[in-house]
Amino acid sequence: MPGDEFAAIASAETDSDKQKLGRLYAMIAGIVIGWRVWDPTVPVKADAETGELIHDEETQPRLLPLPATPENVAKLPQAILLDLMEQVTKAVNPPQSPAETTGKTS
Repeated sequence: MPGDEFAAIASAETDSDKQKLGRLYAMIAGIVIGWRVWDPTVPVKADAETGELIHDEETQPRLLPLPATPENVAKLPQAILLDLMEQVTKAVNPPQSPAETTGKTS
């Protein structure tokens, strides 16, 4: 699925799009064997006077857990999802060499 098609589905306004997005997240979760992605749902707190980040148990950065689940894939930033979809598309439809597209060899 090309990135522009993914971006259209990612807006998920209809139930059909939401189902497609759910299947897409499940597919990605099924092929992820490892990741080092911070959980973007962890709140950020900063000292109002200094702007320094406050790290406590609630705001401690956490990696998303493994195994990957569709729910955790849904938390990924769209830039990561787009890159994953581009990699999947390349794997399914590898670029052809010029010789393969023209049927000629040198």
